[in-house]
Amino acid sequence: MSMHTPEDTVEPSRQSDDGGESDRVSEAELAVLRAENDRLREQFQQAKRTTYRRTAIAFVGIGLVSFGGALLLPNVQTVLAAFGATGIFAAVLTRFITPETFHAASVTERIFDATAENGASIVTELGLQETRLYVPLGERDTRLYVPAHRHYTIPDGQALRSVFVVTGDERERGVSLHPTGGPLYEEFETIAAETADLEQFTTQLGDAVVEQFGLARRVEATIRPAENEARFEIAGSTCGHVGAFDQPVVSLLATGLTRHLEEPVRIEFPDAADGIVRCVWGDTSDRPDAVD
Repeated sequence: MSMHTPEDTVEPSRQSDDGGESDRVSEAELAVLRAENDRLREQFQQAKRTTYRRTAIAFVGIGLVSFGGALLLPNVQTVLAAFGATGIFAAVLTRFITPETFHAASVTERIFDATAENGASIVTELGLQETRLYVPLGERDTRLYVPAHRHYTIPDGQALRSVFVVTGDERERGVSLHPTGGPLYEEFETIAAETADLEQFTTQLGDAVVEQFGLARRVEATIRPAENEARFEIAGSTCGHVGAFDQPVVSLLATGLTRHLEEPVRIEFPDAADGIVRCVWGDTSDRPDAVD
């Protein structure tokens, strides 16, 4: 029969107590860190809201000063009254467009990374081509079509409503996905001025990427109607590399062109590292970089 000393019986309990105390300390430290993160997040959002609020107050000040000047200076009353009305309108607009929640660009980029990785995995697993086509579907919809055949043929609208496009013609087979730029374009349409001019339209679209959605720092468009081509230079993307699968900025630009032109648009990346994206449409069989 084995004998146990008092030390033998006390030591395990002491070790258990030490382990429990260590766990409690770790949980306490984690709680402190979470509380600090919440505080910093709220502080960041409050700073943003304060900036918007101060901007609105500044616009109100400009408006009131302009209205006061209009009363004191009859010779320039019309001009000052216009400034005053503009200032008040800008203040109201700034007040009501102030977002309640702010997300860091890194959060947006990480969320999209998962989507892009999934899309790229589908292409790899199914052995699809590198070709990306944005195809109009009906009057208000668009699909991102990725063909399986090098000598592809774009299928009809009914076939494109299925994710996996399988028809009797092998050249039509591939996948048809909802582009990330689709919902963004719907938002863009609510504020865009209607225009038939392609250059004006692409300018509005590029401005929306920067000003309305905050997805990039700068977007410059070069239109070459004779070549059925629109070239975009994207700088400061908040959604990662422009060459990623269905990248939101590129997807919005391509979706917008597809809806405006009412015909398929193919995207190319002559220099993705520098943010250069080319959108082409129409008959491109004579292009050296076109799909045969």
